[in-house]
Amino acid sequence: MKEIKNRRSIRRYKSLGVEESKIQKILESAMLAPSGSNTQPWNFIIVKAEDTKQKLAKVNNNQDWMMSAPVMIVCVADIESRIEDTTGIYLDEL
Repeated sequence: MKEIKNRRSIRRYKSLGVEESKIQKILESAMLAPSGSNTQPWNFIIVKAEDTKQKLAKVNNNQDWMMSAPVMIVCVADIESRIEDTTGIYLDEL
C-alpha cells in the first residue's frame, strides 16, 4: 500500500541515455507478470527514434511531455489470445 499511496507521475526526464542492461531488466520483469492462462498476450516495442516518439506523443492526445523521455516502451496487447472472434474489432494505427 505504501508504494501505491506514494506513487508519482513523472513528466520530466533527464536527457541521459538508458543502458541496454536496464531496458532488458525492465522487459524481463514485465514478461514475468502474471496473465490469464499464462498466455502472456503482449509484445514490447522499444522506441528511441525521435520521429516515432513524436508520432506516439501525437496519438496520445498530443502529450508532448513524453518527448523528453530518452526511451519509450510500448506494450501491445494481442487481443486474439483472449478473444476467439475478433471480427468487427478494429484498432487504430500510427
